[in-house]
Formats: sequence, C-alpha cells, structure tokens
Amino acid sequence: MKALRDMTNEELQNEALRLTKIYNNSHDAWHRQCLDEHFEELEEIAAERGIEL
Repeated sequence: MKALRDMTNEELQNEALRLTKIYNNSHDAWHRQCLDEHFEELEEIAAERGIEL
C-alpha cells in the first residue's frame, strides 16, 4: 500500500471512500477504532493540502 503522504489528492479521496465502505460494514469495535485512526490521518493530510474528503 502506498503511504498516505505519497498519494495524490484523488488517491486520498478514493482511499477515504474505500475506508468509509469498510467502516460501514464493520461491527467490530476494535476494527472501527483502527479505521478511525486511519481516517484522522487522512483528514490531517487533506487539511494540509486544502482538500475536502
């Protein structure tokens, strides 16, 4: 998997959509917590670049 900071803006947006689908299908609290942490990193990078996910 490509590092988040190395992704293009479009790749970041696609990754956010992919993770949202996984999150919505997950019923495991631990799994959702891991996804939340990944989302936070995605949002931080998006904010630095001035894009909205």
